[in-house]
Amino acid sequence: MPVRDVPPPHKKRKVEPSSAHTYQYKDASEIRRIFKAQSEAGLLEGLTALRNQLTVKPSEPPVQANDERLLLAKAWLDEDPGAGELFSVWEGANARQTSLLTVIVGLLSALINILSTHYTYHAHAQPILRALLSPQSSQYLNQYLAGQHTDLVLATLKLFNSLTNYGSGRERKAVLDAFAWETKSLPKLLHMRRKSKGGEDVDVLARPDIRTLYLLFILSFVDNTSPSSVKVVFLEQHRDAFTSIFKGLWQDSYSVVRRVLEVCWSGLWSDPKLKRTLKIQVFSESTLSQLLRLYERNAPEGQDPESVPADVVHHFLLALCTRPGVGLCFADRGWYPRETDEEQRNVGDAGDGRTEVDATKGGKIYNKILANVVKTLKVNEDPRQQELALKILSACPELVSGYWASAGLALEPRLSSKWLANIAFFGAVVSLPVPATSFFLPESGSTSTSLYRPSPPPLSTIVDNILPTAHMKTHLSRGLQSASPLVQHASALALAKCLLKYERVVRAFEQVAKALEEDDDGLWTRRGREVEREVRKRVPDFQVIVGFSQRYNDPTTANQDQPKENQKQSAPNPTRTALLAESAHRLLWLYHQLLPSVVAEARFDAGKLLQAIEDMLVQGSSSSPTAGLDTLRQLHVLRLLRESEHFTWSGKSGSKHGNFYILLKAYIVTAVPAVRTAIVALLRHILAPGVLFQHDPDEITLWLDSLPLTQRSPDAKAPDGTPLMDEGDSVIAFLDDCVQRCVKTPYKYVEELQAAYSTIDGDASAIGTRPEAFPSPLLATVVEQLGAKLRGKLLTPSDALALFTYTRKLLVLLVGKTGDLGFISALVRRVSGLVEGQMLVAESQSVDAAIRREVTLLASSMEQLHSPITPEDRSTPAAVEKYVTTMQKLSELGPNKAQAYEAVDWLRLTGPSLSTSDLARLLESLDKLHKPALKEFCQYLDPRAVSLWEGANLPDGYPRMANEVSFETFFLHCTHGLVRPKASLEVLVDSLVRRSSDVAAVKRGIRLILHRLLNPDIADEALRDWLLVLADVVVTLRNLGSVDVRDVATICVDSDTIEFLCSRSLNHVARTGLDKLLGAVYEVGGEDIASFFADMTARWISVLRESLDNIDEDQRDTALMWFKYLHAQDVVSLLDYLAERADHSSAAATREIIVEILAISSKKLSHELDTTAHALPLLCRLQAHVPESSHLTSLIASATQGALPLAHDGFLPPPPMFSEWNVASLAPSVDKRWSLRLQPAPSIGIERLLSGEILSDATVDIVTSLLYRQRSARPPVMDWLESPASKSCSTAHLVKLLFALYDSTLDVDESGNLPQSHFTRLVKVVIEARHPREVSLKACRCVVSMVASSHNRAKCLKMLSKEVASMNPEQLRPYVLLLGTDVFQQIGSDARPLAEELLDLGLKWAVRHFAESESSSDDDRRTLLSLGSLIVAKVAVKSHLVEPVISAVIQDRMSSGEAVKFARLLAASTHLKPVTVNRFLQTVVQHAKFYDYCAATTTSTETLSSREEIVHFLHTLFHLHPANTCQPSHIEPLRKIYGGSLSHANMRILSIFQLFETTRKTSVATLFAQWSTAADVTSSNALEALQSLDPSRVFKTCLEYPDRRKLTKMEESHEFANDGTYDPVFVLLLIAQMLADSAPSSAWDWVQLFRTNVVSLVLRALSAKDVQLREAAWAQVAAIYRALENADVQEKPHVLHILNLLKDLTPSTPSDDAPRLPAYTTLLLAHAFRGIFYPSNFIYPLTARFLLQRPTLDPSDVPMLYGMLYSASDDWKKERAWIVRFLSDGIVGNEEWRILKRRHTWDLLASLFQSEERDRVLRRGVLEVLANVTCNARATASLVLRYALLSWIEMQVQTMRGDEAIAWVRILENILAVVSAEKMEAATNGEWRAVASRCLRTILHHPACTQDVFVASVPVLLRVSLLPGKPVAHIPALLTRSVRWLIELEKDVHIPTSCSVIPPDGGDKASVKLHHSQHLFDAPSLPSMEVWGECVEAMWRVSMSLPERTQAWDAITSRLLVWRSVVGVEGSPVGEWARREVTINLAENV
Repeated sequence: MPVRDVPPPHKKRKVEPSSAHTYQYKDASEIRRIFKAQSEAGLLEGLTALRNQLTVKPSEPPVQANDERLLLAKAWLDEDPGAGELFSVWEGANARQTSLLTVIVGLLSALINILSTHYTYHAHAQPILRALLSPQSSQYLNQYLAGQHTDLVLATLKLFNSLTNYGSGRERKAVLDAFAWETKSLPKLLHMRRKSKGGEDVDVLARPDIRTLYLLFILSFVDNTSPSSVKVVFLEQHRDAFTSIFKGLWQDSYSVVRRVLEVCWSGLWSDPKLKRTLKIQVFSESTLSQLLRLYERNAPEGQDPESVPADVVHHFLLALCTRPGVGLCFADRGWYPRETDEEQRNVGDAGDGRTEVDATKGGKIYNKILANVVKTLKVNEDPRQQELALKILSACPELVSGYWASAGLALEPRLSSKWLANIAFFGAVVSLPVPATSFFLPESGSTSTSLYRPSPPPLSTIVDNILPTAHMKTHLSRGLQSASPLVQHASALALAKCLLKYERVVRAFEQVAKALEEDDDGLWTRRGREVEREVRKRVPDFQVIVGFSQRYNDPTTANQDQPKENQKQSAPNPTRTALLAESAHRLLWLYHQLLPSVVAEARFDAGKLLQAIEDMLVQGSSSSPTAGLDTLRQLHVLRLLRESEHFTWSGKSGSKHGNFYILLKAYIVTAVPAVRTAIVALLRHILAPGVLFQHDPDEITLWLDSLPLTQRSPDAKAPDGTPLMDEGDSVIAFLDDCVQRCVKTPYKYVEELQAAYSTIDGDASAIGTRPEAFPSPLLATVVEQLGAKLRGKLLTPSDALALFTYTRKLLVLLVGKTGDLGFISALVRRVSGLVEGQMLVAESQSVDAAIRREVTLLASSMEQLHSPITPEDRSTPAAVEKYVTTMQKLSELGPNKAQAYEAVDWLRLTGPSLSTSDLARLLESLDKLHKPALKEFCQYLDPRAVSLWEGANLPDGYPRMANEVSFETFFLHCTHGLVRPKASLEVLVDSLVRRSSDVAAVKRGIRLILHRLLNPDIADEALRDWLLVLADVVVTLRNLGSVDVRDVATICVDSDTIEFLCSRSLNHVARTGLDKLLGAVYEVGGEDIASFFADMTARWISVLRESLDNIDEDQRDTALMWFKYLHAQDVVSLLDYLAERADHSSAAATREIIVEILAISSKKLSHELDTTAHALPLLCRLQAHVPESSHLTSLIASATQGALPLAHDGFLPPPPMFSEWNVASLAPSVDKRWSLRLQPAPSIGIERLLSGEILSDATVDIVTSLLYRQRSARPPVMDWLESPASKSCSTAHLVKLLFALYDSTLDVDESGNLPQSHFTRLVKVVIEARHPREVSLKACRCVVSMVASSHNRAKCLKMLSKEVASMNPEQLRPYVLLLGTDVFQQIGSDARPLAEELLDLGLKWAVRHFAESESSSDDDRRTLLSLGSLIVAKVAVKSHLVEPVISAVIQDRMSSGEAVKFARLLAASTHLKPVTVNRFLQTVVQHAKFYDYCAATTTSTETLSSREEIVHFLHTLFHLHPANTCQPSHIEPLRKIYGGSLSHANMRILSIFQLFETTRKTSVATLFAQWSTAADVTSSNALEALQSLDPSRVFKTCLEYPDRRKLTKMEESHEFANDGTYDPVFVLLLIAQMLADSAPSSAWDWVQLFRTNVVSLVLRALSAKDVQLREAAWAQVAAIYRALENADVQEKPHVLHILNLLKDLTPSTPSDDAPRLPAYTTLLLAHAFRGIFYPSNFIYPLTARFLLQRPTLDPSDVPMLYGMLYSASDDWKKERAWIVRFLSDGIVGNEEWRILKRRHTWDLLASLFQSEERDRVLRRGVLEVLANVTCNARATASLVLRYALLSWIEMQVQTMRGDEAIAWVRILENILAVVSAEKMEAATNGEWRAVASRCLRTILHHPACTQDVFVASVPVLLRVSLLPGKPVAHIPALLTRSVRWLIELEKDVHIPTSCSVIPPDGGDKASVKLHHSQHLFDAPSLPSMEVWGECVEAMWRVSMSLPERTQAWDAITSRLLVWRSVVGVEGSPVGEWARREVTINLAENV
């Protein structure tokens, strides 16, 4: 604002500034001297100077801790605490001394500001704050604000800002309460801006005026430093004050606007703890309308160019309104109406359109606020508002259809800027993406995200998003016919966008219809037709588009159509004409593509558009300014012609040339790849159905690629002066004529092709059987017409040369298409015959020679293709040298296209003799002149005369020519020797695969290679190299992920060449290449390829059998190469044949072949366990013939192991290295090996296996497998173990053998006879732990078995103790501890010394581990678990070893939950001295990060775990020596970490508090009075502590009240633990303390107390089951009643009325026990009490009316049942949902059930549930009621027996919704868990079990069943199977279905690589866990190994309950072994028992 140059005279009365600058106070005594001033003026001057001295200016840097002002203020307040003298002066001043009051208030503000800068000075400010916030001072300050004195108002606002900002808002709650928000003069403060006249430029935030100060004061309550509770109170109670700041915001400065919006975003919208409804109420439509006014300020304000208010508000509104789920933007359902409306009306899909449209218009939307905002935006005036509108409509697609009618945009065409902006915005809105995500079903359960909705969106909504209004047809038609080109262009763009949007809609609908597999009558398909019908009505007529296109199709016509006056005034504008023409052609194309029926109604010759293309080709140039637009026009026309049904390629359309001619000409002339691609696509489309190319549409590409690309200058001549014309025209004209002839008589030319084929002894009928392998009959026409025209002298020399060149190129390319090279050779000979014996061109010898060279080049190319030779290098003639030198000089001058193509003609016409160096120089020159000319140049090089590879320096020079030279050219010039280097091979592969998108080109390239391989004289090295090229092509395509790789591979194996090579034996060199090719093709797979390999392998098996005795080496090796691809069964058959031959013959060749076959097929056989296991006898036979074969031994090992169940020994195979290791990957092996377990064991001589010097892995595997299968195998093994040979055996092998021997022992008596040797060696294996984990664990088990079964147990234990004693703590590994634990558990007291030694060693290790390591590895965790097992086993623990461990944990690892848990276990198991325990306690509570680790509000899972363990540790320490540990210094820190909830940690802390009171006989009331929900805040009394409670959480405690909670007894199990609710005991105790010490003294305090809902919780406690808790609740109700009698509260009558009703419910005669009220009564009163102080809640008027209508309450009745269940009000659905939830919350015991039963409540709910199939909320509510009812045994029995509950459930599950399945399963589990099975069995004769099983079967077979439902159903299935009585018939079917779900679950179950064992104290699985309403619909935990294992165990128990074995039992038992191997013996005792039984049965099956 401007600053006045000369201040007004009356302003000079103030002299304070001068005094302030002239005098500075030095110490406190000088300050105190101020207050002794005798006059007001002296006092005023002194206070002013002090205020100015203490003031912190905004421009200052941060105040330092040693600032002089801080030290001065501290010294003053040390002498005068609380500034008492200043307050005395203030109290003594009267209201008229405004100057003095202003200075005093300003001084207080400055003082608070300076003291707030550093925490250490806050103690001096607290007394001042307390005094200022007292009622008296607050009243003074509020009076000042209401006064008229501006300076005083300003100073007061500064003081309030200082108070609210003190300590980052520490006192903000108190300031909020002290401020008089009801003052009527407050709104005027927002109009009090600083007035100025000059050009003042001052930051208003640095020097704020009254409005700004008040605005900042209001903002302080919602900024990010304010607690969420303060924000909630402020916005709920003073919303008007906050919203008032926006009314004049558009007049504020940029800095203020930015500050307001930043605070709103960071403090309000970014605070997740604030309810979204509260935020939306603040930012209503009126608030947003005020913000929109800021868009008018769109210019920079101030020196910063970015300080634009419009930008700030724009970005704020973008964040607020354009992100679904954030701010004001709600996620909608896209084009679908709101769900509530959809359910209440008949869907219009089945009816007429009128009902649907009317219903949609009246429907509600999700984003009503945004709908009203977006229509007020000025989209045609402000680009920012246009962007905002677009993004809102994009984020909320539901708003688009209703926007057009409300916005009122003028779309009638006229030449104005506003209309142009409107139509542009219209196009932008129409172009918004289709909301395809809304077409999916909403999430239901866990597997519905990929399912489409069965019904499409409403028709009107779809059409409104494409062509919004019915008037658009008129508007667009007039726009296209307008006289203004700009209007026409804008209209055309808008229409094009509409059509493109329609195309996207059609594609999306087709995708959905395809996914839903709809037919023509499907809903989505039908809706697509309806949309098309509506779009046809709303688009302009096609004649309008045609007229628009004809107007601008010709530039001359376009200018003629302009008005005459415009022609005079303006020159022709080609760019404008081209732009309009492009738009017109785009519309024509879109109409043809999307609306063909509209086009069909008009007569339009699409072929005429080719005339425009021809004109553009003639006139256009790449440098033209309209070249890009012309290219687009060409693309539009070509795409249009492809869509047109009436376009004929053979006709003419207003041109001298035909359509076919024009297309070919365009293909030659254009250089744009997109246009050429479009021409090729069009020609394929129009020629493929015809006779020319119907046999192979891909051949068209070859004809086009052969067209000439040489561009000559008009005066080009041959060396002899013959004129050279453009070759393109002559070739195109010739082709056009040939095509016309061939089409007329196609069969004539087909017969000519057959005649040509018959000349090479071919079968002429092959053309008819395989037409795709032969060229088009057009080729015969070309050859015939070429000869005819030559004979008739009808060709000019230039034309003749062009035609021969074209024919040569075409024939060379067609070689790659045909499978027979002879056919093309015949045609080559026919062409060669045309030039023999005659002068072709008499007038030009040079051209005649060139033609003959073309024929020669053709023949040379064919010869080079078949038999390549390396050309000899030649000398350079002088003429050639001269020309090459000239070309080099010209290339240095820059690009020159004409010169480049002139060099091509020079090569063609002169036929120079080029050397390699000449070629290299020419290629380099052409590369510089015009790179595309390289392609033409290289095609005229004779591959037998000069080498392109050497001239181009290939492969090094390949990058230069890669994109110009084709593969065919590279291939022709590549000889056998050139392809050998790997780099050359890569060049060929890259040039071919580069066109991998054109699979036909790749196939042609492969055929060229195959033709070359047919040469019978080809060398073996060359054969190998070319086969490697083919292999690399296949491999490269497979690696690129090409979908056509299978077709390419099939071409290879189907060729005669490969079949010939595969059918004969090859030497080693050639066989290498074929082997590589076969391997690449085999990897591709496919039926044809598999059939090929099957045939070829069968052929070679036959060859081997026929010539086995006299087979040569090449034949044998070739056969072995093929045997790699045999099926496993074929391998076995072959080996069987060879075994028979070997039995009858001793030929060494047979044995060698057997060895070779085993070597190449062992890997495949090892994976085919089924085949290998059945072939085990054969393999054993082979061992006699080839005993030294390691592969045979490996196969036998695989077969014997495969016949044992997986994990039969308790161990899984090692995990894969690079792939996922989950149960699904193991499942096939698990099932296969389990099915093979009954195979008979083979007879293998174990003695012979063990007799070798070195045992192999396979040998050991065979022996270990036989130990499990044959008892007879044990004596030889035992003998071997006692022999010296076993001592030289490797440790791993020895451990495996010993473990299998001990593990397979059936009884204890037999185990005593097992060998005890190698004991010391095994002990070292365990101690050293150098081997893999499996070996160490097996060694550990062996040692345990030896000790347990040994007769010399004492000796063994002594040896163990000796080894343990020699260990250092660093050497300790978990296996040693596991050994000690197992030995101690099996032997008992004899092993106690060993266990004690191990525990001592483990504790020494633990000290170092916790002190030195920051984290624990898997081995460390196992070590700790083993130590914990020893401690739990009651092994004596030495205290002197325990103390260092606990100290290390406390000091270094307190953040680790597992470490603290170990310390707790030690403390509980050790007798520690009191002084030691006290030291531990002090160390814990004084830890630097104690509060971080134990924060009560933590959300991190890791921190939560450490908090639980630390609190549990403290709980243990406190209870060790309560008399010593219960010290105030130990208790006080626990206050900050206590959260007051029902979590395990908080209940243990409360237990510690109770222990303190019991032990010390001292109350902790003073400690509770300081408690607060915020850990860093200390309450002053119990009232503040209560006020800090979260009201919603308190009321949640009322609804989820823990009825089993007791006042005194603390259950250790804490079965009702819930961190989401408060502990009612704690709250009641806190209320009692508040009523006794700090009862509310003001009305506001009472209101604040009541709004916390604690009184509602007291009322709910009257229904508690604990008598003492009810007594406390009754006492507090009475105390509240007495305290309220004298309170001045507005709501007092309402509160007393409720309490009086409660009073009347007490019995008249006193009793010993406090009466218990039904929960429904107390819940009703709790709701009513809450409604009094939250009157905005919809339930308040209902509960108030209900209570006021009755003098007393009936506790035996369900309150408000019928009135709300069958309400007729507008909110009937909300009321019904509330009463159902009320019923669910209240059913907690038998008394409540009697009340429900008396009113037949369940019957009402059941009938509602059946009738309301679509009301999801009601159905969920009824299920929640049923869940809570079935948690009560008496209620459940009554429902089952009297109300036939199970039969009713059976009916309901037939039609259940997707999200109800898991609820039904849990309800069934509740029923089975709580009822008495014996009573039910007697009452129903077993029928109840059958009904329950049928319900479960229906659920598991229902489409809504998911993995989560299956996991929840397994316990139900187990309970049903374990019920007494006859087995239920449905159990086997249920088990089979469950196995299918289990297999599905296994895909997501990953096996932990560490295979960690479940801790022993993992929880009590036998406890009954009932499902209440709170978590009824919660999904179970994610699929994990634990979940899967629990399901497997439960299902196995079910299968064992069946009388007969089933297939499901096999599947489950095999998986039970896997589960046991993962978790170990301790984790699954059931699994270990099953494993032992399986092992026993394996041995008994022999």
